[in-house]
Amino acid sequence: MKKNKLILLILVSVAIVLAVVYFAVVRPIVNRTEKTTAEPVALLDGESYFHLNGNESNQIPVMFKQVDRQDLYEIRIENGGETYGFTHVVSGGKDYFLMWTE
Repeated sequence: MKKNKLILLILVSVAIVLAVVYFAVVRPIVNRTEKTTAEPVALLDGESYFHLNGNESNQIPVMFKQVDRQDLYEIRIENGGETYGFTHVVSGGKDYFLMWTE
């Protein structure tokens, strides 16, 4: 009986030591992320940056500058002889975007 208690005490002590080593040494090394800042992409004419969630470090290059919804009336796309687009319509205080084709 005394031998079983001694073995249990040793196993519990080893488990505690391994848990401390894991949380103090191994886990910080595994979870370490390098803090690097990406070089900004050179923009072409007409392009701008979209700041994701208003964060200056999360900037995504986009083809067009951001436009408010009330300033947008129509988006027209011409692709291989096919024309389609979206039109912004306000009716009864609600915003609608209608898709159309020609």
